[in-house]
Amino acid sequence: MIRIGKIFILLCSLWCAASSAFGANIMGDKVTQEDFKRIKADHWRLVGKNIIASGNVYVPFGNFELCADQVVINIESKDLEAVGNLSLQRWITTKASVEPTQLEELSRTTGIRVELIDLSCDIWGNYKANIAVSQPADRISAHRVTGNLQTRYFSFDDAQLQFRHIVCKAKSGEHKPDGKIELIDAEVSACSYLAHDNSHYSIGAGRMLLTPFEPDSFEHRNGGEVGTGDYSVWLTNGLVRVYGVPLLWLPAFYKPRDQTLGLFSLIIGKSSDWGYYVMMRKRFNFTSYPASSVQLMGDYFSSRGFGYGANGHFKLENSRTEFFAYSIYDNHPYKEGDYHKYRFKIPHS
Repeated sequence: MIRIGKIFILLCSLWCAASSAFGANIMGDKVTQEDFKRIKADHWRLVGKNIIASGNVYVPFGNFELCADQVVINIESKDLEAVGNLSLQRWITTKASVEPTQLEELSRTTGIRVELIDLSCDIWGNYKANIAVSQPADRISAHRVTGNLQTRYFSFDDAQLQFRHIVCKAKSGEHKPDGKIELIDAEVSACSYLAHDNSHYSIGAGRMLLTPFEPDSFEHRNGGEVGTGDYSVWLTNGLVRVYGVPLLWLPAFYKPRDQTLGLFSLIIGKSSDWGYYVMMRKRFNFTSYPASSVQLMGDYFSSRGFGYGANGHFKLENSRTEFFAYSIYDNHPYKEGDYHKYRFKIPHS
């Protein structure tokens, strides 16, 4: 793989001299030579005002990263067309204030990017690192994508979308400038096997609307990030399928985000140890500052029984207090694969 080097920089300089339109940005702000050097490909050429790159093409722009076999970009209009082994990855960037030890831990965490903004020190000599944390939020894989780098509007064909808890497949779709995704002839499921056309359950619809959740803070716990948020799902004329067999018609269906102030969220699935399960969540936000909320949980497992609990937090500027409580009366405490535990008496509660 080769980086766009000195020849490309020279061409950039010629474009700058020839047209003031080049002052507009492929990334949304003012374009620089360094921005263009971030684009990577095995081969590329310039045809008029179009960049044609092929072979392991990597195009970062804004909070997106595009990978494909071939990409055509118009440097004046910012229009883009990409085909072949295509993936469009969106990243979420939030700001946080952490201690030096947490910064060191974050720097070793895979799957996230950390940028140090500055350091601050309180009157007791305790240092804080103000950082920007970027983490992948969702990914779209498709056969073909067309759109505009500046407006963030994209249309795609034969797409598969992977979010935090849900998987979608669609014949076609559009990514709107406001982040919403509209899908045509789509199927959605919280079962990851949908990606391999073997989901335990799914809901299909002729038209589906996905609305993203944008977190305003980064949470770090036990060496990993907590929650990039999920999409809400709205569809009409839906059809519930179990192992591909249509069972129930839904005139309308709505799955809210986990952080929603409206309806509860619902997760349905199957586990080898717990059986089929229905998990319901409802979050109540009490105050914005100090930030306080409680999430109530109510679950049913076909092989175990009912469970319930609560998860809450109380957050100040320099501290965070959390609590978690959960209880279940296990109807079959020995229904698992750890047979060595059978020598012990396992309580139902």
